[in-house]
Amino acid sequence: MSELERKLKAPEKREPFDWEARHGEIGVLTRDCLIMFLTTNKTGEIPEPHTHQLMRVGGFALTILAGERAVTPGERDSLRQLMTGPEYRGFGWSEVKHPKALQLYRMCAARGWLDEGR
Repeated sequence: MSELERKLKAPEKREPFDWEARHGEIGVLTRDCLIMFLTTNKTGEIPEPHTHQLMRVGGFALTILAGERAVTPGERDSLRQLMTGPEYRGFGWSEVKHPKALQLYRMCAARGWLDEGR
């Protein structure tokens, strides 16, 4: 049996992506936020504003970690507004932020990912 036939009959198992080894603590937190968004968005376990925060912050961090495209200034501004803007009362806003979303947001800010030109 050729190697191609063997792969077709019994495909190789992929190793699971190791977020921590690849990206450290921020990678694990990004993964956790996105998983939490995907599961709670379906189950309704947490309020809608919190699921939106998890999705927005997790998606922002994933975009930077993946490095496939640049984050736009508008994306940075809207994320800052959602998480810290005192006058913003749009979709996804809540007085109390989701703890994981807030933790990931602060890690992104500490790394300078919310600064222009990144």
